[in-house]
Amino acid sequence: MTDPIPYAKRGPREGWIVRHSADAGTRMIAFAVMAAAGVGCRYLSTAVSGNADLYDAGKYMLLVACLGFVFEYVVSFLGGSGRAGP
Repeated sequence: MTDPIPYAKRGPREGWIVRHSADAGTRMIAFAVMAAAGVGCRYLSTAVSGNADLYDAGKYMLLVACLGFVFEYVVSFLGGSGRAGP
């Protein structure tokens, strides 16, 4: 009558990096796509319009995409080293 709750059992605690690194590859792909969109925005704002005074969102998209990609790359290595085997 008093069955244990399956999710309440004690086990090794995983840190944030280990939990976050599980989907790091998917987020790295998303940041790569965002970088490609940033390159497209840079091309449109400089080559097509020819006006350097326009707001250049592509520059900031590239910056955020590169920083995010590097962050996820580092997290994937740090999280992979803390995982236990099957």
